Amino acid sequence: MGSSTSRATRRRRPATRTGWRPRCAFQAIDSLPSEQPKTNTSVFGEAERQGHESELDEPATVGAALEPIQEGRAGSPPALRRVITLRHAVAIYVSSLLGSGIFVIPGLAARIAGPASIVSWMLLSLASYPFAYTFAKLSAKRPESGGIYAFARDGIGLSAGAATAWLFLAWAVLGAPAATVAAASYLAFVLPFTRLDIYLAAASILILAFVVNYVGIRFTGRVQLATVAAILVALVIAVVASAPRVRPANYTPFLPSGLGSIGTAAALIVWSYLGYENTSNVAEEFRNPERDFHRSVVISVFLISGLYLAIAVVTVGTGAYMVGGGATP
Repeated sequence: MGSSTSRATRRRRPATRTGWRPRCAFQAIDSLPSEQPKTNTSVFGEAERQGHESELDEPATVGAALEPIQEGRAGSPPALRRVITLRHAVAIYVSSLLGSGIFVIPGLAARIAGPASIVSWMLLSLASYPFAYTFAKLSAKRPESGGIYAFARDGIGLSAGAATAWLFLAWAVLGAPAATVAAASYLAFVLPFTRLDIYLAAASILILAFVVNYVGIRFTGRVQLATVAAILVALVIAVVASAPRVRPANYTPFLPSGLGSIGTAAALIVWSYLGYENTSNVAEEFRNPERDFHRSVVISVFLISGLYLAIAVVTVGTGAYMVGGGATP
């Protein structure tokens, strides 16, 4: 009798939920707490815990976590100024994606897939939005200067965060010089540059970028706005000037190398859509991260995608990729 009563009690007992599993990645981001634990971790993964162990369980904002450290150290640097607005955020996004590859990749992709390379650009433009929005959502939820390091640290652990930070640093150290050399090499088309001149120009670009960033985020934002505006104007002028030379016959046959060439071209084009994660590194300096991250990423995705597609269309339509080195007209 007792055992049957016990079984009935167990059957009537409501099932307890041990946790909530988000239905999608964005719900997982929304479920994250907006505040940080009272622990300050360096970019390279060494945690500096303040106070007693009992205090570590109390939630605190990033700024509150830094207060005891700043008070305990003489000469601590001041807090980062929140000066980045919507237009600065768009400039950072655009400048992170518009590299020297825009002058070469459309022509190379057209050589691989022909007119069907336009489909590759369209597919990657659509795929780039979830990628960009994920970083924007995380940055708006956790606006701190750690960027992707902070996301890996909070989501996976300190070891993963440290590895991510070192990989990002290696990419910056190796990728920035390569990008500046590629950009400086285009000067050889209009100036009598030797190989040494190209390397000197690339070094000058790196030094100038360092000085601009060293001055401060406000000045950097202004320089980026001016630079991005100049690049956009130049590319728009190039597209408009090339439009009269577009011939419908250049779009046929549309798929000369088979359906698989679309994927091959996309594997090359995907590098043009990397850079949306860079803005997360300055999230702590956004004046209104919750609002401006979401707005700026939408504007940037449409702006970048529209510009890429326009360049791809005129590159194929003019047949410029079939002449010379395959550079964009």
